[in-house]
Amino acid sequence: MTRPESSPQSSPTSMFSRIDRACFAALKFLVGLSFLLMIFSVFISVALREIGIMPYPWVEEVSRYLVVWSVFLSAAVLARRNEHISIDVFYAHVPRWARKLINIASALLGIVLIGYFAYMGWGFSYTAYRFNDMSLSGYIPVWLAYAAIPAGLGLTALAYFLWGVDVLRNRSNEPDSATDIINIQQGIQK
Repeated sequence: MTRPESSPQSSPTSMFSRIDRACFAALKFLVGLSFLLMIFSVFISVALREIGIMPYPWVEEVSRYLVVWSVFLSAAVLARRNEHISIDVFYAHVPRWARKLINIASALLGIVLIGYFAYMGWGFSYTAYRFNDMSLSGYIPVWLAYAAIPAGLGLTALAYFLWGVDVLRNRSNEPDSATDIINIQQGIQK
């Protein structure tokens, strides 16, 4: 009797990939939502000032906190999609195996450095929480803004790890030549 082979849809790798995509899709949604809320709070603040009503002092602080959260969460999304700013003049002209080594080194460096910054951000957040630091308006705890640092950078380190795994498993969409890289940058399809 032969064992039925598991379908690719039910493999642990496929499940992991679906979870990965779902988590980062949720993260993209949160980034967009925080950005929209920030725009809305600034709009309300300006509109109220224009008609002579002073908005609550915490409204502008909320928008600043949302900007901080948007920036740090966006870093994770960009890292997962491998769309951070890069200088690829040299990278585009090395063989594929060298690009793979560069990508692995970049992933490891990203994990270590970003992970360290996330750890340091946790320290700042925890200190602000322990001392009950409040914002200038006195309404919002400062640790809510500081928490964006370890959360966003922790997710960014995770994204670098996942990207590194993709590179090691040859699942990254790596172009074959410098011409392919230039075509991708210019939006030219094959």
